[in-house]
Amino acid sequence: YVIDTSDYTIKLANSAAKFGDLAVKLICYALTHDRDEPCDGGDHFCPLQLVKSTKRPVTVEHVHYDHQGRPRNIEVHAHPVFDGDGAMVQMIEYCLDITERRQAEQTRELLEARLRQSQKLEAIGTLAGGVGHDMNNTLAVIMGGASILARNYVAEHTRQEVVERILDAAHKGAALTRNLLGFARKGKYVIERVDLGRVIEQVVELLSRTIPKQVALRLRLEPPLSAVEGDPNQLSQVVMNLCLNAVQAMSAGGPVTVVARDRELDRAACDDRPGLAPGLHVQLEIIDEGVGMDEATLEHATEPFFTTKPLGEGTGLGLSMAYGTVNNHGGVLQLVSRLGHGTTATVLLPAMAPVDQLAGSSTDASPAAVSKGGTILLVDDEELFRSVAGDLLESLGYAVLRAEHGEAALRLYQQHAGRIDLVILDIAMPGMGGAKCFEGLRGLDAAARVLVCSGFSQGDTVDELLKGGAVGFLPKPFDVNRLTVAVAEALARPRFSAR
Repeated sequence: YVIDTSDYTIKLANSAAKFGDLAVKLICYALTHDRDEPCDGGDHFCPLQLVKSTKRPVTVEHVHYDHQGRPRNIEVHAHPVFDGDGAMVQMIEYCLDITERRQAEQTRELLEARLRQSQKLEAIGTLAGGVGHDMNNTLAVIMGGASILARNYVAEHTRQEVVERILDAAHKGAALTRNLLGFARKGKYVIERVDLGRVIEQVVELLSRTIPKQVALRLRLEPPLSAVEGDPNQLSQVVMNLCLNAVQAMSAGGPVTVVARDRELDRAACDDRPGLAPGLHVQLEIIDEGVGMDEATLEHATEPFFTTKPLGEGTGLGLSMAYGTVNNHGGVLQLVSRLGHGTTATVLLPAMAPVDQLAGSSTDASPAAVSKGGTILLVDDEELFRSVAGDLLESLGYAVLRAEHGEAALRLYQQHAGRIDLVILDIAMPGMGGAKCFEGLRGLDAAARVLVCSGFSQGDTVDELLKGGAVGFLPKPFDVNRLTVAVAEALARPRFSAR
């Protein structure tokens, strides 16, 4: 249809401008949005105003509602019409209904997310046996050490050695579960600056404790290693899938080498790798000396559902998902293989500034002086955790109130109004969970200091609480040093502070 720029009236319109059952009206904003006045930009940008200001064609997306009140995604194309003096007098506008396209995109994104999660679950299933074995060893050290300490006649020097072994085993177990939770975490696609070297280290650390002992994982990071832009969870899954493929190809044992370094690509190198532009890239190579692939297998290796594994032992999605993820990050994944001589998987991703330059001279130094004194409300449904964590806090000089669930926490906070300096709040609790309890605490006292605590990796719930004013996140498990620093930092925050 053709719109007069002076008063928004429609001078010409074809039959499609009725949008199905809608009656034709003479004013553009009445026709498309059933409004009494022009679009103000609050929910939709007005194409006419954009064209008048730029004197150029524009394309915008609006949501229109049909006669039955159903929303429709509409792509609006607007073109200026000038008179003989060069003044804009009219605008030609046509609309495309792209509702089905948007719905198809949403469906595709949902399916891709489900495929990524299925790949994580498959990888975790592969790791499960090794994780169980490693955790059993860790628990054996802890339980055995505790049994020794339970005997009254243990010498003091022996007692100290046993305590150190228990703490060391607990730290190793905590690192294992932390990496596993981080890998398994569902999450939205988030673009951020990623220290790819750290991502690789975490995956290799997790795998090295779970893969068959006859396979040796060798890691070589060549500094300075640049950062990349992307989603750390998806990049972690790429590294995991490629490493698992390499490990599984080494049924007879041997080394799997993981190498990461910066690499400058010129035009000639990019010509051989469609999709890359000349410049600095981060190159990841995963090299195995396993069975390798023949040309026919290599040709289909990155196709979805293609697998050489027996039925029931693999989905055939690992390499295809890795290939798609790398491609979505502006990189390439290449496979070079010879039957009987192993396979090299090479990932190239566009680089950002080196990670060590980003860090500057800042450190993670603990506060110079740790605050002591004050009252802390400890909220957790696990009785053993409340007992141990409460004892640790009391040993640091704090008075501790303990609550086993959210309702009890709110009652205690009311009873001790004005005396509680900090709340350490668990997220996953039966009944009133951590998020609801947080809302209740802020309702009682908008200045309440709340330190969020959880045995799960930091997820959307924790992020929302931090945005809502929580003063920090304390992941479980933790030792007395980490607890000391977290509490001191939380108490140092002003009561009115919000993140």
